[in-house]
Amino acid sequence: MLMVDHRALSAKRAADAKIERALLAELDQMWELIKGWDRLALDNALVELLPGLVDKYGAAYAEVAAQWFETLIGQDAILGESFQVAQIQRSVRWALKPYFEGAALDAVKGQVAASLVRHAMQAGRDTIDASVRATKGVLYARVLSGLETCDFCTILASRGPVYGTARDAGGVGNRYHDRCDCQAVPVRGRWVPDRSSPRGVRWVGEDPGYDFEGLYLKEYKPYWRDGLSLKQVVERRVDTRASEPWGGVTWLEDLRDSKVKPPAWWDNETRQKTLIGHASPTKPGRWNGGHGYGRNVQGKTEFPERWTDDDIDLILAETWQNPTAVRNEGDRRRVRRVIDGVLVEVSAYGFGYKDFRAYFTVGGRGVFYNESDGSRLQKRIPKDTKKWEVLR
Repeated sequence: MLMVDHRALSAKRAADAKIERALLAELDQMWELIKGWDRLALDNALVELLPGLVDKYGAAYAEVAAQWFETLIGQDAILGESFQVAQIQRSVRWALKPYFEGAALDAVKGQVAASLVRHAMQAGRDTIDASVRATKGVLYARVLSGLETCDFCTILASRGPVYGTARDAGGVGNRYHDRCDCQAVPVRGRWVPDRSSPRGVRWVGEDPGYDFEGLYLKEYKPYWRDGLSLKQVVERRVDTRASEPWGGVTWLEDLRDSKVKPPAWWDNETRQKTLIGHASPTKPGRWNGGHGYGRNVQGKTEFPERWTDDDIDLILAETWQNPTAVRNEGDRRRVRRVIDGVLVEVSAYGFGYKDFRAYFTVGGRGVFYNESDGSRLQKRIPKDTKKWEVLR
């Protein structure tokens, strides 16, 4: 099997890096020129001038990508057309937002630069994407670079050379984030059915230069389930990593055959108080419960919108009976578990823990916390497990 020449890939990366240095040097010159201007004049100048910078260096990225494609594939490349002024201007204004909210100008320069580089590099990436789509028998893989990569890029790379098909048109294969150093590597070949392969198909063709099958088994397969979109697979990888301090994650579909029953204290009245809420009988002005989605109770988290009443019951029962973290405080027992990408806590007290105390989400995907000013804050799964006994 032929393999992509690593020297050629290194040369491509070096050429891209040279263009980036030139772009950033010109941005530095422009930055020094406008530093003393007032905010409005500075905003107008950057929004008007920076798209031209992207256009100039985007053409250079596109030319390098075209040469790279023609060297590897031996066919004429098609230059990408990604220059969109409105998108660049939106990115610039987003990057400048902290400055207009009081931050120092130099504090936002890094984000402005990252956005400009991404937009300029997109011309080269679009060139590979368009050229592959126009060339029969060619697909491309996303090859990782650097020591650390994000979940999104890792999942995309794990799929191997699957990008550039008509079905994939407009898909995630040609999407990149700021500071992304992934390389689109075109290769000749095709996928053929193979029941012995973990994915049911096998690649027959040129090797893009990395073990995408091994990456698939390690980074894609564990998070994939039939019917999940690529976005959901990425989310599951993120959620799995976030759940590790708490003993791992369990997915709802794996609990559908669960025989665990909710505790006796989880009746309709308790559930209504938990979801809808009620005034505290002992603390005037305080609202207890109110964790149902959309309740907007200040100082409370909400259950994810995607959870049904049956899901809420099942998650409580499983967490109480099979927790992954426990904390006992006198006659009170608190338990936690990550289910469906969400860390939940259930607590009860009294002899035999027969009296319900609380049931709420701590953080995770789709969990929001209602601030006192009326805003909603996305809550992540905390990393700190101090004072908790993690059982797994």
